[in-house]
Amino acid sequence: MEILIIQGSLGTPSRTAALAEEAARRLTLDGHRARIFDLRVHDLPWAVPQGEGAPSQRPAPALRKLLAGATAADAFVWASPVYHNSYSGVLKCALDHLTAREFRGKPVALCGDGGRRGSEQPLEHLRTVARSLHAVATSTVVTTRTDDFVLDGGRYVLADKETVHRVGVMCHQLADLAGLLARGGGALRSAQGAEELS
Repeated sequence: MEILIIQGSLGTPSRTAALAEEAARRLTLDGHRARIFDLRVHDLPWAVPQGEGAPSQRPAPALRKLLAGATAADAFVWASPVYHNSYSGVLKCALDHLTAREFRGKPVALCGDGGRRGSEQPLEHLRTVARSLHAVATSTVVTTRTDDFVLDGGRYVLADKETVHRVGVMCHQLADLAGLLARGGGALRSAQGAEELS
């Protein structure tokens, strides 16, 4: 399966990026193609209101890459640090460029670094966003704490064994859900389309 991981931290080094990399590693070990869209690398323009041009018709290369990756993806991982007890603005900007066309009937795994206390509130906010895009969020989420990581060569590595295991559980659940939705996806997308028209 093709899985797009949207990494929503601008920090360097970044614990959220390390978490995204661990998810990519686990998905790759299971035979999936996991790509990280790192918002530290891809500088997106601000999202504009609908009707001012689809992302595919606008010139920013990063925006075209995001749209192509989201369209091709069978499933997603959204990763964010906690900012003011919610998710990051750069992740919000990335998601604002996309629509239900890219997410409808696809699963999304939610994860993020919750700082010293490990706040899960950002992931609850992201669950609401997933629902609004007609995506299906996995029941298993991963929230890390500062001391779950070690610095190695100037970059963070997820070191807490229990959290590493939970990332694996989340990734397995994401892949299983993607398979189920793919098999029944035609009916699901038709039902959702009918609901939007009613």
